Amino acid sequence: CPHILAEPQRTNLVTYSEDFSNAYWNKVVGTYTPDLITAPDGTQSMGAFENTTANGRLSNTTTITSNDATHSGYYKAKDSDYIFIRAIGFDDTISIHFNLVNGTFNITEGSPVGKMEDFGNGIYRCSMSFTTTTSLTATWYLYPTNSPTLSGQIGDSYYIWGAQLEAGSYATSYIPTSGSTVTRN
Repeated sequence: CPHILAEPQRTNLVTYSEDFSNAYWNKVVGTYTPDLITAPDGTQSMGAFENTTANGRLSNTTTITSNDATHSGYYKAKDSDYIFIRAIGFDDTISIHFNLVNGTFNITEGSPVGKMEDFGNGIYRCSMSFTTTTSLTATWYLYPTNSPTLSGQIGDSYYIWGAQLEAGSYATSYIPTSGSTVTRN
């Protein structure tokens, strides 16, 4: 029986949601290798980020024009058990350590709301939602780590695909982008 996907209109503010080799993504003391494993959409497009020194990370800076925001992405453990997602620039620094082996998470800074959805084959969609009293620019950091409380070490790595940042208090279905923001009506 056909059904209608009933979701609110949302915009993915991440302009390169799958191409982490693009300069939009700042690779701090680490490297990104594209197209290593099968992504949730069935294509060979899920790449990996790996630390070349301690505390390596992917990052980008995005302006949020709403008081509610949600960051999400698809991750899989590689040489790290955790992905540490952190945002700086709002009322408060917020962060969550997501365990990519057992599907749990630990809020480590601020008071965001975390969620993990199992997509099979060890892939989780991890999301971090929060409310801020101001609308401003924030920097997002994605660290690989093997500790639920620390940043990563040399060689720590994770697979990544499908990054999304949207105005709203929860993650909606994935909206792919390749060079600009995209709005789903």
